[in-house]
Amino acid sequence: MLLPALLVAFAASAQVPLADPPEGAAAAEPARPLLSINSIDQGSAVSGERPIDVVFRPAPDGVPLAKVDVLINGVPKILFDLQPGDRSVSYQWDTRDVPDGRHVIQAVITDQAGRSRTYETFVYVRNHGGPIPGHSTSTLQIIDKAGAPEGVLTGDSVIRVVPDPTAGAQWVIIYVNGKFKAMLNRPPYQYTQPASAELMTGPVVVSASIIRPDETREELGPISAEFDPNYIRAQGGEVVPTAPRTSTGLTPARPLNPAAPTNLAGLPAAR
Repeated sequence: MLLPALLVAFAASAQVPLADPPEGAAAAEPARPLLSINSIDQGSAVSGERPIDVVFRPAPDGVPLAKVDVLINGVPKILFDLQPGDRSVSYQWDTRDVPDGRHVIQAVITDQAGRSRTYETFVYVRNHGGPIPGHSTSTLQIIDKAGAPEGVLTGDSVIRVVPDPTAGAQWVIIYVNGKFKAMLNRPPYQYTQPASAELMTGPVVVSASIIRPDETREELGPISAEFDPNYIRAQGGEVVPTAPRTSTGLTPARPLNPAAPTNLAGLPAAR
């Protein structure tokens, strides 16, 4: 199947490894130290105490490192003064100090020349469970890029998913007319759908699946929108009468079922 292979490819790119810049990068930006956080997966669910392990090394010119700062949601938590041979530090983060939901972790490495680099990732804290079943605030929208009214398309459109912030999302999968279109692992969770002659022959039906950090799944949609007849004629197309639409460009999520874990290797099929 195509989707499991795509998941592997996306997962491989979800976290930036500690590595040398590609050839030619030195000409594009000044040399700076390198760093990564390798103890927490981006978009994962965390609870209790979690170590934030930061690994780093000097810039290629060998200027010694000076310090590492660790920040949670932009607030400094600890500063490490580095010795010449240091290549990693660890901060024990008590996630119970913050409310459940999405939180940003940053590590900043600075060398003795004052040059710095920031590594940023995010996690979802889960110390008190997920959202109340049936009360998810996740939404799915089809938005005309030219600003047409809801449910009407006059060209390219943006399909936007906004997950419930208390539950989070590790992956968002978008389908258009039953076909896979995008798999996203960081906000904003949106996909630009180009206008096409094929889409102008009937309603554009959109659905989405949210894979939570705890591997439960939430389904959004389907919702639909239609191309404005005047736009279709302007493109040289033929207006085909369709049945009245029964859905709009914005729908609430279906209830999240915490008892239905989803194996990420078996991604949801388009409905």
